[in-house]
Amino acid sequence: MKDQHRKRQDQWYEIMGESKSSMQEDIACDTTLQFKIWELDSGKQEDCFEILPSGNAVLARALEVLAASPPRASSIDDDGLIELLERMTSDIESVLDQARDGMAAEYKEAIASCARPGVVRGDEKLRKTLMSDAASPTEMLDDIFGSLIEERRSSDEYAAYFFLLEPIYQTAQDTVVRNWALWPLLAGEFDRDPYEAVFELYKNAAQAVWTESELFVFAHDRKSTSSD
Repeated sequence: MKDQHRKRQDQWYEIMGESKSSMQEDIACDTTLQFKIWELDSGKQEDCFEILPSGNAVLARALEVLAASPPRASSIDDDGLIELLERMTSDIESVLDQARDGMAAEYKEAIASCARPGVVRGDEKLRKTLMSDAASPTEMLDDIFGSLIEERRSSDEYAAYFFLLEPIYQTAQDTVVRNWALWPLLAGEFDRDPYEAVFELYKNAAQAVWTESELFVFAHDRKSTSSD
């Protein structure tokens, strides 16, 4: 995989017109790869991504993330937010059922043990406090995302997954939204996109939150006066 990454790294540097003297051996530390790609014109971005498996589809989603510019407050009412949360957990359960024996049942039991889903509205300070001891309902799927690509797709797609992790992360600086952008690497393997509701929440200044006893949506409140 290291050779595949170096090959792609060379190609991206050439397309970007960057000096290879700044190239980092560890792609996770290569800030040129992570940030410069989003400063390029659309033609060069397409040139970079089209050499990767499912690259065009991943780029299209990454650009959607960049263009989303979530509002500072959610405009969806509580019922709409809960509907997205329930759709998310249903989709994740379905994919886990297809991916691993027994995993969907474990997930369903964990979700069912939580209090009835609700909505918490507040500012960025509250969001960070809540997330300090919480996770996303996608956590179990997030943990096996890379393994699913390794098991079900080619070695090129598996290498592309790791190559794109950091550049795609920079579009929203959110690992779960990143997985929505990377889902085309598993296109056709499952009957639904389990991260679609994640992106819908993201576009509306909201995210799903999962603790040991609670499952809810946090939504930025337009009444909040705290700055991010």
